[in-house]
Amino acid sequence: MRKYTGILSILLLLFSISSLFLGSQFKFFSDYLYQIMFLSYILSWIFTLISKKGIWKTLSLIALILVSIVFIGFFLIMTILWDRP
Repeated sequence: MRKYTGILSILLLLFSISSLFLGSQFKFFSDYLYQIMFLSYILSWIFTLISKKGIWKTLSLIALILVSIVFIGFFLIMTILWDRP
């Protein structure tokens, strides 16, 4: 089972990202967008950390790090550039 948790981690990460686009189409995703994203993102990290060493663990770890950098960078840039309440 630990062999396939890396693949499951990538799928959860893709679901987390796709919920951003599904939020504009379906009311369920727009109502629970942050909960869905946060839960699937945290589960993706957990599955990555417990997965067996191999290509899927490496790919999911790289993808999670890139997504983390993009999210953190987005909020940092928005904090710097946002000048009105």
